Amino acid sequence: EAQGSSALSRSLSLRNGLQLPRLGMGTWQLSDKEGSSSCEDAVHAALEAGCRLFDTASIYKNEAAVGRALQTSTGEGVFVTSKCSP
Repeated sequence: EAQGSSALSRSLSLRNGLQLPRLGMGTWQLSDKEGSSSCEDAVHAALEAGCRLFDTASIYKNEAAVGRALQTSTGEGVFVTSKCSP
C-alpha cells in the first residue's frame, strides 16, 4: 500500500484477483421509509466519496433503497455484503 493512501482506497487481494475494500459503509441505521430518500442519498454520497463496499441485511429493511442507489453507480468494483436472518 502506498504511504498516505486514503482509508477508502485500501483493499485486500482475493484469490480470484478482485480487490475487496478494507473499509465500507454500514447501512443499518439508514431508513427506507416511503417518501424519504435518506438511505439512497447516503449511499450516493458514499459512492461519490470513493466508498466501494456496502453492508446491509434484510432485517434493516433498506436493501431496496441501497439497491436503487447502487443502480446509478458504474458497478465497477462495488461490493455488497448482507446477512441472512435465522
